[in-house]
Amino acid sequence: MEVSPLSSSPFSLEPPRFDNAGLGFVESLCMKGLFFCCLDKKPEGYEIIKRGVEKDSQSHIVWHVYAIALRADKRWEEALDCYKKACAIEKVRYLVTSCPSLSSNFDLFTRIHSIS
Repeated sequence: MEVSPLSSSPFSLEPPRFDNAGLGFVESLCMKGLFFCCLDKKPEGYEIIKRGVEKDSQSHIVWHVYAIALRADKRWEEALDCYKKACAIEKVRYLVTSCPSLSSNFDLFTRIHSIS
């Protein structure tokens, strides 16, 4: 009997498992919330993003997506807190420094760069 090279692969060929609500990966859940926010369904979008944060509060991507939604609504202080959490988890500053739109608000930009 010949063994398939894929059978010893560390990658699963099975589709991802979903939770009881029919939602998949937490990062995808948060992105869905961000899309809802962009489609003028902000209350529902924020609820979805917050649900993603509750499911995996140790994901830097979840906090980054939450910060993007808050920044789009010009909720600067809350967005800054989310960016700080994302940077604390990832310990890499590219999450914030790679976003050129933050430089438009000089005060926020300089405060973000003071993160240690």
